[in-house]
Amino acid sequence: MSVLSVLMVGSFWIFQEYKKFNDELSSIRNQYYSTQKKAIKDEVHRVLNYVNFQRATTEEKLKRNIRARVYEAVAIAENLYKTHHNDKSDEEIKTIIKEALRPLRFNQNRGYFFIYDMEGNNVLLPTFSKWEGRNLWNLKDSKGDYNIRRFVRLLKEKGEGFLRWYWYKPDKRDSMSEKIGFSKVFKPFGWWIGTGEYLEDYTNNIQKEVLEWINKIRFGRDGYIFVYDFQANTLAHFKQKNIGINRWNFRDSSGQYVVRKLIEISQKNDGGYLNYVGTIRPSTGKPAPKIAYAKAVKDWNWMVGAGLYVDSINDVIAERQKILGRKIRTSILTILGILIISLICISFISRFISRKIAKNISVFTYFFEQAVTESARISDKSVYFSEFKQLARSANTMVDERKRSAESLERLQKQLQQAQKMEAIGTLAGGIAHDFNNILAAILGYAEMAKDDSPPDSSVARDLEKVLDAGLRAKELVQQILSFSRQADTQCIHVQPATIVNEVIKMLRPSLPSTITINSEIDSGTETIFVDPTRVHQIIMNLCTNAFHAMEEAGGTLDIFLRETVVDEKTVEQHELPGKSREYVQLTVRDTGSGISPEIKDRIFDPYFTTKEQGKGTGMGLAIVHGIIKSYGGFISIESELGKGTAVHVFFPIANKEVPDDEHLAQLLSVGSERILFIDDEEILAEMGRDILERLGYQVTVRTDSLTALETFQNEPEQFDVVITDQTMPGMTGTELARKMMLIRPDIPIILCTGYSTVVSEAKAKSLGIREFALKPLSKKDIAALIRKVLD
Repeated sequence: MSVLSVLMVGSFWIFQEYKKFNDELSSIRNQYYSTQKKAIKDEVHRVLNYVNFQRATTEEKLKRNIRARVYEAVAIAENLYKTHHNDKSDEEIKTIIKEALRPLRFNQNRGYFFIYDMEGNNVLLPTFSKWEGRNLWNLKDSKGDYNIRRFVRLLKEKGEGFLRWYWYKPDKRDSMSEKIGFSKVFKPFGWWIGTGEYLEDYTNNIQKEVLEWINKIRFGRDGYIFVYDFQANTLAHFKQKNIGINRWNFRDSSGQYVVRKLIEISQKNDGGYLNYVGTIRPSTGKPAPKIAYAKAVKDWNWMVGAGLYVDSINDVIAERQKILGRKIRTSILTILGILIISLICISFISRFISRKIAKNISVFTYFFEQAVTESARISDKSVYFSEFKQLARSANTMVDERKRSAESLERLQKQLQQAQKMEAIGTLAGGIAHDFNNILAAILGYAEMAKDDSPPDSSVARDLEKVLDAGLRAKELVQQILSFSRQADTQCIHVQPATIVNEVIKMLRPSLPSTITINSEIDSGTETIFVDPTRVHQIIMNLCTNAFHAMEEAGGTLDIFLRETVVDEKTVEQHELPGKSREYVQLTVRDTGSGISPEIKDRIFDPYFTTKEQGKGTGMGLAIVHGIIKSYGGFISIESELGKGTAVHVFFPIANKEVPDDEHLAQLLSVGSERILFIDDEEILAEMGRDILERLGYQVTVRTDSLTALETFQNEPEQFDVVITDQTMPGMTGTELARKMMLIRPDIPIILCTGYSTVVSEAKAKSLGIREFALKPLSKKDIAALIRKVLD
C-alpha cells in the first residue's frame, strides 16, 4: 500500500510539472504577444502626437514666417529711403525700393512682396506686373471680398496685421486659392508692403517635413512606421523605392487586400490591428507573417501604422521552450530517484513515519481548534518532515494574511470615512455658498445704500466703507471655499503675486524634510499681474516639487525670489513677446540638486517628456507650466549645471491696472427709467432690490413667489422692459420661469442671479436664451451695469 501511495504521489507530481510547463508556455506566448502589440500601438501614437502637434501649429508658424519677411522688406525700404532721401528725388527712391524688392523670393520660391498705396493703386506685383500702376480698389476675389479695401481699413486702424483672402497662384490663373497675408505701413510714401502664402502650399511643406521625420524612425529589431494616404499611395516606408507607389490592389498570400483593410481599420475611433503576411522582412529580406496597428489622421487623409513580425514571437517562445524542457526533464529524473530511494527505505522507516505523522496530526488538530478564536501559530520545531513544515508555514501564512486583511479592512474603513468627510465638505461648501451669498447680498446692499445716504466724509460713511470691505472679503472667502472643493471655476483677475508666493511657502515649510532649507526674498510691493490665482499657485507648487525631487536624496537649499524687472530687446525677440511692455514680475525657484544635462535641456518643455522614475510624474509638468505662462503673455527660462542645481525663472507681464476712485465710479454709475420685474423668494433681498433699483431711477415691480411672478408677466407681458430673477425658489426655478416667460415674449431680456447652483452655469443659462448670469452678492454698480448691458 505504501509503495502504491508513493507511485501515485510521484505520478501526480510529474503530471503537475508537465501541466505547469504547458501553462507557463501559454502564459509566455500571451504575455509577449500582448506586450509587443502594445509596443507597436505606442509607437504609432507617439508619431500621431507629433503629427497632431504639427497640424495644430501650422497656421501659427506660417504667420510668424510671413510677418518676419514683411518686417525684413520694410527694413530694406526704410534703409534705402534713409540712404537716398537727401540726394535723390522721391520717384527715384521709389524705383530703387521697387527694384530691390521685386526679385526677392522665399518659401521655396513661392513667396514675393507686393506694394500698394492707401488709395488701392498697385505699386509692385512681381508675379503679375501688368497690374502695376492700376487701381485695384474694386478688385474682388472668388468669394466676392474687396481685399484691397479690407487691408486699407486694417492698416489705417492698426498699422499692420494679418488677413485671409483668395488669390491667383502664379502657375494657376483660372481660379483663386485661400491665402494668409501680412502687411505693414511704410510711412514715407504712404505705402503698405506685404506678402502672403497659400495655406495649402505651406501645409504640404509641413507634411513633407513630417514624412521625412517618420522615415527615419526605427524601433526593435525590424520595427518601422509606414504611412499611406486614403487612396493607398505610399507616403512613408523603410524602403525608399516604395514611396509613391500605389498599393490599393496589394494582396498577401491569403488573398487579403492588406492596405485597403488597414485604411478601413485606421478610421475607427481607436484604430485597430490586422494580421497578414508581410512582403519583405528587413532583417531577412523574405516574406513573414505580421500583425500591424493603424490609425488615421483624418484631416490629412493619412493612415499611420507599424507592424510586428509574428515569427519573432515564435523565436522567443522556442528558446524559452528549450529551457523549460530541460527543467522538466531534470524534475522527472529527480522524482524517479526519489521514488527508487523511497521504495528501498520505506520498509525500514514506515513505523517511524507513522508515529511522527500521528504527532503532526495532533499538532495541526490543536492549531485549527485554537485558530477559530485567536491568531495562534505553529512552530517549525513542533512538527516533522518538510511537507508538514510547509503545511505549518502555509497555516502560519494563512493566519498572518487573515491578520493583515483585518488591518487592511480597518484602514480602508478609515479611508472611506475620510472620503465621505471630504464629500460632505464639498456638499456643505455648496450649501453654505448659497445661503451665505444671500446673507451677504442683503448686508452689502443695505450697507451700500446707507453709505449713499450718509455725508461723504462723515464717520458713518467711513464705518460703512469698512462694512463693505469686510463683506467683499467674505464674498472672496466663499469663492475660495468653492474653488477648494472644486465647485467653482476660477478666472483671471488682477492679483498681488507676493500673496500667492507667500501662501505657497507657508504650505511648503511643514511638508519638506529637514534636509532641505527654504530661503525666500519676496518683494511685496510689486505691481499686480492679470492671472488665474489658482493656476499660478499650481505653477509655483509644480516648480517647488520638481526642486524637492532634485534634492530628495542629498538635501540642499530651495531659494524662492520675487521682484520686478525690465527685460531687454534681445529677450523680447527671443521669446516673441506680445505688446510693447518690457516690465515684468520675475519669480525664481532655484535648487542645489543634481541639475539637468545639456543633452535633455532642450526637451524639458516637450509634452510627455520626463526624467523621473516611474511613479514620479507624467512628463507634462513643465509643458503645462510653459503653456500657462505663454497664455498670460509671459515666458520662462531655465539655468542648470550638472552637480550644482537648477534655477527656473518665470516672467509675468505687469498688468498696470488703473482703478478709478469711488467718486469717479459714482459718476459712471448707469441709471435708467425702464420698468423692471424683480423676483426673489427672500423678502429682505426683494425689498433691497426694489430700493436699489428705484434709486437708480427704474420703475420696479417686486414678487417673492415665482408662480405669482409668472402670472403677473402673463397678464401684462409688454409692461416690463427687463426681468431680474433668482434661481433657487420654491415652486419653480429661475431657469424654468425664464423659459416660460420667453415662450410668452421671446425678446424679453432676463438676468438670472444665484447665490450658488450646481444645476445651472453661465454657459447653460445663456444657451437657454437668458441674457446675463450673475452670482450674488451684487453691488449697486454691478447690477446697474448688467441692466444697461441687456437694455442698450
